[in-house]
Amino acid sequence: MNLHLCYDEKVITRTIHYFEEALPGQNKFVVFLTKNNKTSNYVKVEMPHVYFVHYKTKEFWEVVGDVTIYKNIIIHFMGDETCSFLHTIPKGVDITWIIWGADLYNQLLVKRGFTLYANPSDIRDLPLKYKIKKLIKYPIETLLQHRHFLVRIKSLHKVTHVCAGKGDLKLLYKFYPEIKPYIQKKFFYYPIDDIIADALKNVKTNGNNIIVGNSASFTNNHKYVFNLLKKHNLGDRKVIVPLSYGGNKVVALKAGQILGKNFNPLVDFISLTEYNKILASASTFIYGNFRQEAVGNILVAFYLGAAVFLDERNPLLKDLKEEGYILYSLKELPEKIDYILNTEERSHNRNLVLKHYNRDLMLSYIKESFG
Repeated sequence: MNLHLCYDEKVITRTIHYFEEALPGQNKFVVFLTKNNKTSNYVKVEMPHVYFVHYKTKEFWEVVGDVTIYKNIIIHFMGDETCSFLHTIPKGVDITWIIWGADLYNQLLVKRGFTLYANPSDIRDLPLKYKIKKLIKYPIETLLQHRHFLVRIKSLHKVTHVCAGKGDLKLLYKFYPEIKPYIQKKFFYYPIDDIIADALKNVKTNGNNIIVGNSASFTNNHKYVFNLLKKHNLGDRKVIVPLSYGGNKVVALKAGQILGKNFNPLVDFISLTEYNKILASASTFIYGNFRQEAVGNILVAFYLGAAVFLDERNPLLKDLKEEGYILYSLKELPEKIDYILNTEERSHNRNLVLKHYNRDLMLSYIKESFG
């Protein structure tokens, strides 16, 4: 039996179904509810062995039971709850950490000098009410974050296995050389068969718009990318910026003024049909993240045949190039901003996505790694 510790995130619903399909009856899923919630917001699954609980409650410990009976304890995102729980586990239990991104970069690497933001001062662009709120909470948050950081350090030594990209692991070991290297297991969250909408199955990019980032998160470094784009004559090309979720909407909208009429933010959620049309209208996808992020979006861009640009500090750029994908660094924007992939290049990237990120392969990884 595998014990999965999960958070209430959108990707978890389909992950539960994947594991149950690959290893029926061999999984127990514990989904943490947030402090003030009695039900989940995103994970909507009703099946045996899926439990929605608050951490450290009597119900939680009853659901988990004896931790030594599990073949694998699988951590989907290293959060405060999972780190705390790891401290209760005795030696000899196999613990697999599936790295998401924020749990590695924001919570660990930044603490030892990794740079996430091109313009850290952008926080000053927040409205006054947010600044005041931050100033009031800052001393308390600082103390809590330091305590949580110390807990995370101890948790790293409890982990025995990991699912992560080469670049992510290289950085982890670089900034935390005291960690004994983990045994790697294979798994990914984004089978292209499922994340590509049916309406896009046989579609290739058919416009010349530009998509920047995947959310309103600060780690998208919107202002940094906009300043690069403003150096070029964009003509009538739309710069489409998804901002429907994440905490940087106000700052990103203000920074978008840099691009004038070319700036087209997506502030509200829109129908899947409309969003698919927008994706297909873009020939260029730009991600200013310095860390691994937006993997699913990047795979969709490859599938559609768009030119993808990542910052050279992002380890995902090197990882994808080593896998054979045709993509570019942001340093290449000056000569490639108007480049349209030819038919051979589009087919090459699409075939690689279908080869490396298909549903059958993912299910075989689950059986191999956790069966």
